[in-house]
Amino acid sequence: MAGELSGIQQQLISLANTSYQGEFIFAGTATTQPFVSSSTSSSGISYQGNAGTNSVQVGSNYSLQINQAGSQIFSAAGGDVFQSVADLITALQTNSGIGNAVTAVRGAFDHVTSQRVFYGNAVNQLNAQQNYLNSEKVDLSNAANSIAGADIAKTAATLNQAEVALNAELAAMGKISQNSLFDYLK
Repeated sequence: MAGELSGIQQQLISLANTSYQGEFIFAGTATTQPFVSSSTSSSGISYQGNAGTNSVQVGSNYSLQINQAGSQIFSAAGGDVFQSVADLITALQTNSGIGNAVTAVRGAFDHVTSQRVFYGNAVNQLNAQQNYLNSEKVDLSNAANSIAGADIAKTAATLNQAEVALNAELAAMGKISQNSLFDYLK
């Protein structure tokens, strides 16, 4: 079982070092691999990232924090995933303290689970902002269509008819006698 747990620990390290588009998700704002093997650490793993966070602009005057530092998720006090797994491996190899080690693993699992709330909230905020921006896009498209969506040929024909009618009216007014009522009273 200790050998199997060592394999699981390597999978956890791999997950903690996940990258997306060349950036490590859990490194904070650092660009280096966040979790590395370390003989000086009691868990055998040390955090090389930082506590910084990244934000993205997702709308006008609206930015969203998109990550948490890996140290906050995987190696926080009372919820150190790597330390609890290392302790369980040691407990299985020495056949002592297994119950305490299992309790520590459960505590680490609970801690990581509670950290997932941040990412759930971020996804919900992104979805809400996406819906808002899609609505704005539709509104702007409708406004553009009402402004520029006129039928050019029909509008030109209507304008031409109005011009002909105006010219005819002006010509008719020009032929009307310029005499007033006072001219007839003389």
